[in-house]
Amino acid sequence: MGKSSDLPNPKKRQQRKRALKDATIRFLAKDVEEAHLRWPRFTTADRIRVLVAIATRYGWNFATEFQSITKRGAYSRPVHISGASHLNRDQVKRRGYRFVSQIAPEYERWVRPNGKEFHLFVRNSNQNRQPTTKPAFKAPGGAVKGIPKQLPEIADIDDAIDAYGDMIADKEMTLFGREGFVSFFDDGTIAFEDKMNGEENFTMRVAEGGNNYGRRILYEFYNSDGQKQDITFPFDPGLILAD
Repeated sequence: MGKSSDLPNPKKRQQRKRALKDATIRFLAKDVEEAHLRWPRFTTADRIRVLVAIATRYGWNFATEFQSITKRGAYSRPVHISGASHLNRDQVKRRGYRFVSQIAPEYERWVRPNGKEFHLFVRNSNQNRQPTTKPAFKAPGGAVKGIPKQLPEIADIDDAIDAYGDMIADKEMTLFGREGFVSFFDDGTIAFEDKMNGEENFTMRVAEGGNNYGRRILYEFYNSDGQKQDITFPFDPGLILAD
Protein backbone atom coordinates (compact mmCIF):
# COMPACT_ATOMS: atom_id res chain seq x y z
CA MET A 1 0.00 0.00 0.00
CA GLY A 2 2.56 2.46 -1.18
CA LYS A 3 5.09 2.89 1.53
CA SER A 4 3.51 1.10 4.43
CA SER A 5 4.89 3.69 6.82
CA ASP A 6 2.52 6.13 5.07
CA LEU A 7 -0.53 4.08 5.97
CA PRO A 8 -3.33 6.04 7.68
CA ASN A 9 -2.76 6.39 11.43
CA PRO A 10 -5.49 5.69 14.00
CA LYS A 11 -6.61 9.35 13.88
CA LYS A 12 -7.95 8.67 10.39
CA ARG A 13 -9.93 5.59 11.36
CA GLN A 14 -13.23 7.38 10.79
CA GLN A 15 -12.32 8.01 7.15
CA ARG A 16 -11.46 4.34 6.77
CA LYS A 17 -14.76 3.31 8.35
CA ARG A 18 -16.75 5.44 5.90
CA ALA A 19 -14.84 4.01 2.94
CA LEU A 20 -15.34 0.50 4.28
CA LYS A 21 -19.10 0.98 4.73
CA ASP A 22 -19.48 2.23 1.15
CA ALA A 23 -17.46 -0.73 -0.14
CA THR A 24 -19.43 -3.16 2.04
CA ILE A 25 -22.73 -1.98 0.58
CA ARG A 26 -21.41 -2.56 -2.94
CA PHE A 27 -20.03 -5.96 -1.93
CA LEU A 28 -23.37 -7.06 -0.42
CA ALA A 29 -25.18 -6.09 -3.60
CA LYS A 30 -22.99 -8.68 -5.33
CA ASP A 31 -23.05 -11.31 -2.58
CA VAL A 32 -26.79 -11.67 -1.95
CA GLU A 33 -26.39 -14.64 0.41
CA GLU A 34 -24.06 -12.60 2.63
CA ALA A 35 -26.56 -9.71 2.56
CA HIS A 36 -29.24 -12.07 3.90
CA LEU A 37 -26.93 -13.34 6.63
CA ARG A 38 -26.06 -9.81 7.79
CA TRP A 39 -29.58 -8.38 7.42
CA PRO A 40 -30.68 -8.86 11.06
CA ARG A 41 -27.69 -6.78 12.23
CA PHE A 42 -28.33 -3.84 9.88
CA THR A 43 -29.78 -0.52 10.94
CA THR A 44 -32.81 0.76 9.03
CA ALA A 45 -30.58 3.18 7.11
CA ASP A 46 -28.19 0.39 6.13
CA ARG A 47 -31.08 -1.81 4.98
CA ILE A 48 -32.30 0.95 2.69
CA ARG A 49 -28.81 1.43 1.26
CA VAL A 50 -28.43 -2.31 0.62
CA LEU A 51 -31.83 -2.51 -1.08
CA VAL A 52 -31.03 0.44 -3.32
CA ALA A 53 -27.65 -1.09 -4.23
CA ILE A 54 -29.29 -4.45 -5.04
CA ALA A 55 -32.02 -2.73 -7.10
CA THR A 56 -29.41 -0.71 -8.99
CA ARG A 57 -27.54 -3.88 -9.83
CA TYR A 58 -30.35 -6.38 -10.51
CA GLY A 59 -33.59 -4.37 -10.79
CA TRP A 60 -36.38 -3.46 -8.39
CA ASN A 61 -38.30 -6.73 -8.86
CA PHE A 62 -35.22 -8.60 -7.67
CA ALA A 63 -34.79 -6.22 -4.71
CA THR A 64 -38.47 -6.50 -3.76
CA GLU A 65 -38.26 -10.30 -3.72
CA PHE A 66 -35.06 -10.07 -1.66
CA GLN A 67 -36.84 -7.87 0.89
CA SER A 68 -39.86 -10.20 1.10
CA ILE A 69 -37.52 -13.12 1.88
CA THR A 70 -35.98 -11.14 4.76
CA LYS A 71 -39.45 -10.93 6.37
CA ARG A 72 -39.99 -14.70 6.46
CA GLY A 73 -37.94 -15.31 9.58
CA ALA A 74 -34.67 -17.20 9.99
CA TYR A 75 -32.62 -17.37 6.81
CA SER A 76 -31.45 -20.77 5.54
CA ARG A 77 -28.34 -20.93 3.39
CA PRO A 78 -29.22 -22.11 -0.13
CA VAL A 79 -27.45 -24.90 -2.01
CA HIS A 80 -25.45 -23.52 -4.92
CA ILE A 81 -25.33 -25.22 -8.32
CA SER A 82 -22.50 -25.47 -10.86
CA GLY A 83 -22.46 -26.64 -14.46
CA ALA A 84 -25.59 -27.56 -16.47
CA SER A 85 -24.07 -26.76 -19.85
CA HIS A 86 -27.41 -27.50 -21.59
CA LEU A 87 -28.75 -24.19 -20.25
CA ASN A 88 -28.08 -20.82 -21.83
CA ARG A 89 -28.17 -17.34 -20.30
CA ASP A 90 -31.78 -16.63 -21.27
CA GLN A 91 -32.96 -19.88 -19.67
CA VAL A 92 -31.04 -19.13 -16.48
CA LYS A 93 -32.48 -15.61 -16.37
CA ARG A 94 -36.05 -16.92 -16.80
CA ARG A 95 -35.47 -19.07 -13.71
CA GLY A 96 -35.01 -15.90 -11.66
CA TYR A 97 -31.21 -15.61 -11.72
CA ARG A 98 -29.29 -12.43 -12.47
CA PHE A 99 -25.70 -12.15 -13.68
CA VAL A 100 -23.09 -11.35 -11.00
CA SER A 101 -19.65 -11.81 -12.53
CA GLN A 102 -17.31 -13.84 -14.70
CA ILE A 103 -15.54 -16.23 -12.30
CA ALA A 104 -13.45 -18.21 -14.81
CA PRO A 105 -12.90 -18.19 -18.59
CA GLU A 106 -15.85 -20.56 -19.11
CA TYR A 107 -17.96 -19.96 -16.01
CA GLU A 108 -20.32 -17.16 -15.00
CA ARG A 109 -21.79 -16.50 -11.57
CA TRP A 110 -25.57 -15.92 -11.40
CA VAL A 111 -27.74 -15.35 -8.31
CA ARG A 112 -31.38 -15.43 -7.17
CA PRO A 113 -32.99 -13.07 -4.61
CA ASN A 114 -32.69 -15.82 -1.96
CA GLY A 115 -28.90 -15.87 -2.46
CA LYS A 116 -28.84 -19.17 -4.36
CA GLU A 117 -26.08 -19.11 -6.95
CA PHE A 118 -25.78 -20.84 -10.30
CA HIS A 119 -22.34 -21.17 -11.88
CA LEU A 120 -23.14 -21.38 -15.57
CA PHE A 121 -20.82 -23.17 -17.99
CA VAL A 122 -20.54 -21.07 -21.15
CA ARG A 123 -19.36 -22.95 -24.24
CA ASN A 124 -18.44 -19.89 -26.31
CA SER A 125 -17.13 -17.82 -23.41
CA ASN A 126 -15.36 -15.31 -25.66
CA GLN A 127 -18.55 -14.46 -27.52
CA ASN A 128 -21.54 -12.54 -26.22
CA ARG A 129 -19.89 -12.18 -22.81
CA GLN A 130 -21.65 -10.17 -20.14
CA PRO A 131 -20.05 -6.70 -20.54
CA THR A 132 -20.96 -4.60 -17.54
CA THR A 133 -19.99 -6.29 -14.29
CA LYS A 134 -16.46 -7.04 -13.11
CA PRO A 135 -15.78 -9.84 -10.60
CA ALA A 136 -16.37 -9.00 -6.94
CA PHE A 137 -12.76 -9.99 -6.21
CA LYS A 138 -10.00 -9.98 -8.78
CA ALA A 139 -7.70 -12.08 -6.62
CA PRO A 140 -9.22 -15.54 -7.34
CA GLY A 141 -8.72 -14.91 -11.05
CA GLY A 142 -5.02 -14.17 -10.71
CA ALA A 143 -3.10 -10.94 -10.38
CA VAL A 144 -2.24 -8.39 -13.01
CA LYS A 145 0.79 -9.40 -15.04
CA GLY A 146 4.08 -7.67 -14.32
CA ILE A 147 4.31 -7.51 -10.52
CA PRO A 148 6.04 -4.19 -9.68
CA LYS A 149 9.27 -4.04 -7.73
CA GLN A 150 8.17 -0.88 -5.94
CA LEU A 151 4.66 0.05 -4.81
CA PRO A 152 3.27 3.49 -5.70
CA GLU A 153 3.39 6.32 -3.20
CA ILE A 154 0.15 6.40 -1.22
CA ALA A 155 -0.59 9.20 1.22
CA ASP A 156 -4.01 8.15 2.53
CA ILE A 157 -6.81 5.64 2.22
CA ASP A 158 -8.34 7.37 -0.82
CA ASP A 159 -5.07 6.85 -2.72
CA ALA A 160 -5.11 3.19 -1.68
CA ILE A 161 -8.66 2.76 -2.98
CA ASP A 162 -7.67 4.39 -6.27
CA ALA A 163 -4.75 1.96 -6.58
CA TYR A 164 -6.29 -1.28 -5.28
CA GLY A 165 -10.07 -0.89 -5.56
CA ASP A 166 -12.72 -0.80 -2.83
CA MET A 167 -11.71 -1.63 0.72
CA ILE A 168 -13.59 -4.86 1.41
CA ALA A 169 -12.47 -5.38 5.00
CA ASP A 170 -10.66 -3.30 7.62
CA LYS A 171 -10.13 -4.71 11.08
CA GLU A 172 -7.83 -4.84 14.05
CA MET A 173 -6.27 -8.27 14.36
CA THR A 174 -3.08 -10.26 14.90
CA LEU A 175 -1.34 -11.24 11.69
CA PHE A 176 1.87 -13.27 11.63
CA GLY A 177 2.24 -12.75 15.37
CA ARG A 178 1.93 -8.94 15.29
CA GLU A 179 -1.01 -6.76 16.38
CA GLY A 180 -2.23 -4.09 14.02
CA PHE A 181 -4.81 -2.90 11.49
CA VAL A 182 -5.39 -5.00 8.38
CA SER A 183 -7.06 -3.69 5.22
CA PHE A 184 -8.20 -5.99 2.41
CA PHE A 185 -8.87 -4.47 -1.03
CA ASP A 186 -10.87 -5.49 -4.09
CA ASP A 187 -7.86 -6.64 -6.11
CA GLY A 188 -6.72 -8.91 -3.26
CA THR A 189 -4.12 -6.53 -1.81
CA ILE A 190 -3.61 -6.82 1.96
CA ALA A 191 -2.06 -3.91 3.88
CA PHE A 192 -0.88 -4.31 7.48
CA GLU A 193 -0.29 -1.35 9.81
CA ASP A 194 1.61 -2.33 12.97
CA LYS A 195 0.15 -0.75 16.12
CA MET A 196 3.52 -0.26 17.79
CA ASN A 197 6.15 0.10 15.07
CA GLY A 198 5.65 1.58 11.59
CA GLU A 199 8.86 -0.07 10.45
CA GLU A 200 7.02 -3.41 10.74
CA ASN A 201 4.25 -2.38 8.32
CA PHE A 202 3.98 -4.45 5.17
CA THR A 203 1.84 -5.01 2.07
CA MET A 204 0.91 -8.25 0.32
CA ARG A 205 -0.11 -8.31 -3.35
CA VAL A 206 -1.46 -11.25 -5.33
CA ALA A 207 1.24 -12.94 -7.38
CA GLU A 208 0.71 -13.72 -11.05
CA GLY A 209 -1.18 -17.00 -11.26
CA GLY A 210 -1.80 -16.71 -7.53
CA ASN A 211 -5.06 -18.68 -7.50
CA ASN A 212 -3.54 -22.15 -7.78
CA TYR A 213 -3.63 -23.03 -4.08
CA GLY A 214 -7.28 -23.83 -3.42
CA ARG A 215 -8.65 -21.44 -0.81
CA ARG A 216 -5.23 -19.92 -0.37
CA ILE A 217 -3.80 -17.36 -2.79
CA LEU A 218 -0.15 -16.89 -3.69
CA TYR A 219 1.12 -13.50 -2.46
CA GLU A 220 4.16 -11.29 -3.02
CA PHE A 221 5.54 -9.44 0.03
CA TYR A 222 6.51 -5.74 0.22
CA ASN A 223 8.28 -4.13 3.17
CA SER A 224 7.47 -0.85 4.93
CA ASP A 225 9.28 1.12 2.20
CA GLY A 226 7.11 -0.47 -0.49
CA GLN A 227 9.99 -2.55 -1.90
CA LYS A 228 9.26 -6.05 -3.18
CA GLN A 229 10.99 -8.79 -1.19
CA ASP A 230 12.15 -12.19 -2.43
CA ILE A 231 9.29 -13.85 -0.56
CA THR A 232 6.29 -15.58 -2.12
CA PHE A 233 3.83 -17.60 -0.05
CA PRO A 234 0.23 -18.87 -0.06
CA PHE A 235 -2.25 -17.17 2.28
CA ASP A 236 -6.00 -17.56 2.89
CA PRO A 237 -7.64 -14.08 2.82
CA GLY A 238 -10.68 -15.69 4.43
CA LEU A 239 -8.83 -15.24 7.72
CA ILE A 240 -9.36 -11.49 7.25
CA LEU A 241 -12.87 -11.64 5.84
CA ALA A 242 -14.21 -13.88 8.62
CA ASP A 243 -16.32 -12.17 11.29
